[in-house]
Amino acid sequence: MHPEINLSDYKATAVIDWLDIAVTLGRSTEFQYVQPELHRLLGLSPSEAVIHVAAQNVANKNGSATGFVFRLQEHHHENNAAKIAYIVRGLEAFFGFTAPARIAGIEVAFDLKPKPEPKSNSKAIYVANAAMQYGIAAYGEHARQFTPRGHKKGRTVPLTLDPTFHYGGTFYEGHQTDEHGYAITASAHRGYPKKTDGLDEDNKPIPLPPSQHRARMEATLQLDRPELYGLTDPLALASYDFTKLADELHFRKLRPIQAIIDREAEELKDSMRAASHAMKATGKPTPAKELEKLRRRVNSFPIRAAAIASIYRNTDRISEWSRGWKGSEGRPLQHSKDTVPDAKLNRKVRDALQTLSEKMAEGVYPPAQKKRAKAR
Repeated sequence: MHPEINLSDYKATAVIDWLDIAVTLGRSTEFQYVQPELHRLLGLSPSEAVIHVAAQNVANKNGSATGFVFRLQEHHHENNAAKIAYIVRGLEAFFGFTAPARIAGIEVAFDLKPKPEPKSNSKAIYVANAAMQYGIAAYGEHARQFTPRGHKKGRTVPLTLDPTFHYGGTFYEGHQTDEHGYAITASAHRGYPKKTDGLDEDNKPIPLPPSQHRARMEATLQLDRPELYGLTDPLALASYDFTKLADELHFRKLRPIQAIIDREAEELKDSMRAASHAMKATGKPTPAKELEKLRRRVNSFPIRAAAIASIYRNTDRISEWSRGWKGSEGRPLQHSKDTVPDAKLNRKVRDALQTLSEKMAEGVYPPAQKKRAKAR
C-alpha cells in the first residue's frame, strides 16, 4: 500500500505560495488606505487580485493602527525577490517606517507534476500525493487527514504510517491559523492533489487546467520559525539560500519489514534482560506495574509484527473517530525507528529549492521599459 513512484516520471518544482510581511508605519492609518497603495505599486485593481492586509495594534474604534501585516500570494510576487523589495520600499516611501519590515510567515510548496502533462484525474497525481503523505517527516499531536468530499465525508485518519487514508485526501499537520480553536503552530504542513488555485467572486475554488494539476506538499513557517532559518528580511530574499528549508520538506521511507520486526524483538529482549539484571542486583522482584508492562509487550508482539507486515500485504484497517481512534492494531510505525531518509526524493526537494533560490535572485522589477523607435 505504500506507493512507489519513479521520480523520473515527474517534474519537481518549489515555489513560495505566500509571504506575510509585517511593517510598522510612521503614522497611524487604516488597512483600507494601505491596501490601495499595495495595489497601486503592483498596478492591480481590487477586482483583479486583492492583497489581504491586517492591522496588528488597533488603537481605537475606527481601526487605525501603525502595525500591519500584508500577504503576497504567488501571483503577486511571482517568486521574484526584486518585485518583493520594490513593494516593501514603495510602501515605506509612501507611509514611512519606524522599524525595518520583517517576514512574519512564509509558505513554501513542493510540487510533483507528471511528465508528460497530466490529463484530467491523472492517476499519477494521486500516487505522488500518497507517496508524499506517507513519507513526509511531519508528525505531532495535531496530524490528520481528511478524505475528499463525497467520499466518506468527514472522515479523518490519524497520523501513522498505516495505509488507512484515501489517495486523494488532504493531509494536515500543525495549525496554520486558529480558526478551529487550536493554537497556531510554528510549523505546519499540508499535502494534497492541487487541481484548483484561489477563489472566485462567489468564494468557490477556481479550477486549474488539467495540464497544471500536480501533487503538492506545503510547509508553513510562522511565529519564530522563519527566524530559526534566518528568514527575516524581505529585502534580502535575492541572496537567501532556500535549500535551508529542506529540513521542513524532508521525506523518509520504510525500512525492510524484517528489519522493523527484528528491531522490535531486540528491544523486547533488552527490556527483559534489564529487568532480570535489576532483580539479581537488588534481590527484589520486578515491581508489579513494570512486570505487567513486560507481559503486555510479550503478548502483543505477534500482533504488532502482523500489523506491520499487513502494510506489505496491502491490507487496509479502518480507523474511525469516536472519543479516540479505534480499530488500529499494534503500535503506529514511528519515523524515528522504522524509516530511513528517502535520498532520491530529498534530492529532488533540494534541487527544486536551489532552482527557487536562483529564480528569486535573477528576477528584475519593475520591468525595463522598451525603447521607442526614433521618428524618421
